Amino acid sequence: GRRTGGGWLFIATMPERELRNRVVRVESEVGAGSAGKAAADAGEVGSAAGAKPLGDAGREKALRQYRKPYEIPEEFPEMSAVLGVIPKHCFEKPLLKSLAYMFASLFLTLALPVLAWRYLPAPSISSPLSVACWLFYAFWEGTIATGCWVIAHECGHNAFCENKYIQDGIGFVLHSALLVPYFSWQRSHAVHHSRTNHLTEGETHVPETLDEGASGHSKMRLFDWIGEDAFAVVNLFNHLVLGWPVYLLTGATGSPARGFSNHFVPSNDALFPGNWKLKVLASDVGIIVVIAGLYQWARVAGSTQVVALYVLPYLFTNMWLLLYTWVQHTD
Repeated sequence: GRRTGGGWLFIATMPERELRNRVVRVESEVGAGSAGKAAADAGEVGSAAGAKPLGDAGREKALRQYRKPYEIPEEFPEMSAVLGVIPKHCFEKPLLKSLAYMFASLFLTLALPVLAWRYLPAPSISSPLSVACWLFYAFWEGTIATGCWVIAHECGHNAFCENKYIQDGIGFVLHSALLVPYFSWQRSHAVHHSRTNHLTEGETHVPETLDEGASGHSKMRLFDWIGEDAFAVVNLFNHLVLGWPVYLLTGATGSPARGFSNHFVPSNDALFPGNWKLKVLASDVGIIVVIAGLYQWARVAGSTQVVALYVLPYLFTNMWLLLYTWVQHTD
């Protein structure tokens, strides 16, 4: 995206041919005169076939012609009015019902690896059949474990039950088991919800601009160099494979105003003020215990078993987390 005097224009991630198609549609919507000017300004993109590559200025001018200004409503309903029309039973948090969901997810998450180790061929990268079987297992185990991830997420939102100690205890255990620092992420996620889709103060999925440093320009140059399809593959890998750990370690896609952040080191006062620093350290203890458990498991049973049963599914769980939040928070 690019920030201009007239607002934000999301041009860095728009596919080149989609932009050309939109400019073509402008011709029929706003008339030949203004559309012709838009096409000329955008680098002679009057037709998608044979059109020349658009430069940054061309993309911006074309989108100015296509996008209509966002009209802000004169008034918004108060939060109390919104909450007032929601049935009261929707605010109830029955512990037994929540525990039933938790145990269902937990049972499936623990049962599948037991069955896989018993019935699948021994893990071996030299056997195509073994690789296929264990990737199949990892996909489904990671998908099922996402249920435990979401249960812990609900605990962090104070949506699991009325007892804060019970839900924080459950959330802490489940998230730690998935190498998520529970309290650290609880805090950053609350900040995220308080500024959801804010273009400068959001905690995740904040769009980069060409005006802010070299990163945006570097990505545009990479896009022009390798092409749209290859750039999409790079983007998918960066988000779905690297995205989650990189966010936890560096605060990637967070607010530029808050700068660098690390969910394991409470050095960012804007993100982890006051008592939250101690909670970050408590989260670290949970992660250290789980890593120590994985290390001991590998010593006893071998690293192959740990990679097959835990590490590969862990990657798929992270993939789902990034995929559905990426779709939710981007246009």
